[in-house]
Amino acid sequence: MLEVKNLGYESWQTVYFQRATVIVTELVLVYALNESKVRYVQTSLSPSRKTSHAAALSILLSPGLLIIDHIHFQYNGFLYGILILSLVLARKQSTILLSGFLFTGLLCLKHIYLYLAPAYFVYLLRAYCLGRKSLLQVNFGNCAKLAAGLAIIFGISFGPFVCWGQLDQLLGRLFPFSRGLCHAYWAPNVWAMYSFSDRMLIYGKSASYMRIPLLTSSVAPMLGLKVNQDAVNSVTRGLVGDTSFAVLPGVSPRTTFVLTLSFQIVRQFCSNIRVLD
Repeated sequence: MLEVKNLGYESWQTVYFQRATVIVTELVLVYALNESKVRYVQTSLSPSRKTSHAAALSILLSPGLLIIDHIHFQYNGFLYGILILSLVLARKQSTILLSGFLFTGLLCLKHIYLYLAPAYFVYLLRAYCLGRKSLLQVNFGNCAKLAAGLAIIFGISFGPFVCWGQLDQLLGRLFPFSRGLCHAYWAPNVWAMYSFSDRMLIYGKSASYMRIPLLTSSVAPMLGLKVNQDAVNSVTRGLVGDTSFAVLPGVSPRTTFVLTLSFQIVRQFCSNIRVLD
C-alpha cells in the first residue's frame, strides 16, 4: 500500500485507507457531541436545546472540517471530538481525572493543543488536587494518581523515541523553528501585523517600482532607521526558512515562547482570581 518516497508517489489503496479512517474516526466527534447534548441540554429550556442542537450540527458539518479532513486527509474531526469529550468529562467531579488523561492523549496525538495545556493544568490542580475551601489543602492521593497517569501516557508516547535516541529529532519535528516565524506565508496572528509593519517601512521602493505615486522613497531612512537590503525579500519570498526583517528587530523562538507563556500566566491568574471571588 505504501512506498516511502519523497515526490511523485500515489496509491489508490492509500487514498482509500485515508478516506475510510477519516470517516470512521469522525464517529468520535459524533459521540462527543451527543454526550454533550445528553449531559447538559436535556435539563435546559427548549430555546437552549435548539441552540445546542444547532451548535452541534454546525461543528459536525463544518465546511472547514469537511474540506481539510476529507480532501487534505487530516483527522481534525476525530481530535476535536476527543477535546469536546474531555471538556464534557471535566464538568463532573467523578470523571475529572479521566478528562485530564484524555486531554493528555490528545496532546500526544497533536501538539497544536499545547496552548490549552496551561488551562487544563490550572483547572486540574484547582479542582482535583487542591481543597475546595483552601488552596493550602493538598490532596496527595489525587496528585499521585494524576502524576502516575500522565507519566504512563507520556511514557508510552515518547518512551520508544528515548530508547532509540531519537528524542532530539522528535522535538525538532514537533517544534520546527527553522520554518520561520511566519512559516513562509503570513499567518493570521500578531506576527503578520509585525511583518506588515516591516513591509510598510520599506514600502517606498515597492511603490515606486509598481508606479504607485504614494511614496517615492523608503520610509525607514526618513525616520532614521536602517534597511537591511539582504532581508528585503525575506518575508515575501514564499520559501520555508528563517524570517529576517529589513527594518524591525528580529524575533527569536525564545522571545515568542516567553511572550506566549507570559500571556498564559496572566490569563490563568485572572481566571483564578474570579473563581476565588
